[in-house]
Amino acid sequence: MRQTEKICTTQRTLLSDGPRRSTPRSACVVVIHGEGLGKRADLGEAPVVIGRSPESDLHIPHNSVSRWHCRIWRDGESYFIADMGATNRTRVNDEAVTQAELVDGDHITLGECILKFISHSSVEARYHQEVYQLATRDALTELYNRRHFIEAVDREIARATRHGRPLVMCIIDVDLFKPVNDKYGHIAGDGVLRQ
Repeated sequence: MRQTEKICTTQRTLLSDGPRRSTPRSACVVVIHGEGLGKRADLGEAPVVIGRSPESDLHIPHNSVSRWHCRIWRDGESYFIADMGATNRTRVNDEAVTQAELVDGDHITLGECILKFISHSSVEARYHQEVYQLATRDALTELYNRRHFIEAVDREIARATRHGRPLVMCIIDVDLFKPVNDKYGHIAGDGVLRQ
């Protein structure tokens, strides 16, 4: 018969929700409805301009969004939003604003698109990031999926054309890939693709 040892310890585990703040230290906005669903812009020290223009920091290519719709910036621990003379006014929680302070969870309406202001430290921010990754990247290679790749290429071609800059694209075609899968199996084939 085996005797059980009793182990004593002086360690204690404390559970904490972490430091409490009235406003988040860093934040992001995520498109939760309309064109660009899942796109996000991190809000740091530099102001972020949101609009239909490909030159904007968060590009939302929908006709109901003005080219330069609104600007969001950080001032100390607070974040603010200002309408930039948009045809369809910037709205925060369904109220038209010229300028307003943002609070975690606010809904920002730009034309027919809705964005949400959220803290980076929230579980919801990580959730939106994961959903966006799943919607735009291939799970195996972690490269952009076809739809997102085509959107990105279209944006870059338009930007290069607008600024008169050259653009280079490299396309790789893996010939005779099927025999690798047939001979070594799909796991080996997946390994080749990841490399």
